[in-house]
Amino acid sequence: MKLPNPFRKREYQILTPATKVDDSILERPEFLPEEEVKRSGKKTAAKQKKGKQLEGLISYLRKPRAEEGYTVLIAACIAILFTVFAFFGMIQAAGEPSLTVSAAVMSAMLVSAYGIYLAVRALRDKEKDQLYTWVGLSLSSLVMVTWVIALLLGLTT
Repeated sequence: MKLPNPFRKREYQILTPATKVDDSILERPEFLPEEEVKRSGKKTAAKQKKGKQLEGLISYLRKPRAEEGYTVLIAACIAILFTVFAFFGMIQAAGEPSLTVSAAVMSAMLVSAYGIYLAVRALRDKEKDQLYTWVGLSLSSLVMVTWVIALLLGLTT
């Protein structure tokens, strides 16, 4: 009994084809003349083979974006607009803000809380791209932290 030697060169098998029939480069449709392609139908067979290969594949180059990510980003932008409006209202009122400034602050806090809630829901979907969700979550959190700190500072003084 002979043990297999992994370092031995592979022996050729007699009467077995070395390649498949379709592997010849000269028989590919791009190398055949047009009349031959039309007559043999090679081009359609190549397209069918390519279609079968591609239909089951998943593109890892680009993930689809999370649908709620856009909403989170828009909510964060609206909260920032309310915050900017409230700051300008406080500056113009010289430290004695009106009721509209308080309404803008409360609206900014509510919209940023809604954005944080949507971001947490959107982050559960792992197979989507979460870029807009993370940007919106960070902006909404920044607005919320700003107003919570301002509220706590206002309560202590």
